[in-house]
Amino acid sequence: MPLSHSNSSTGLPRSALFMAANVTRQNDEKFKEYYDDKIERGKHHYSAVNATAAKLLRVVYWLLKNDKKYKAK
Repeated sequence: MPLSHSNSSTGLPRSALFMAANVTRQNDEKFKEYYDDKIERGKHHYSAVNATAAKLLRVVYWLLKNDKKYKAK
């Protein structure tokens, strides 16, 4: 019998990422614009924050990969 994978194991990191994205969109102009664009396109708040979280992950990955520091504008 195959082992089942529970989504509860990813709950805490996912929740932390969601909260980080929510705070980031409130304090960083570029992420706020990205979030607002998603809302204008008809996304619900949680979907827009989730998209912002995905963008935040991409940015963090790029910064780490390229050994750069983030500069808010």
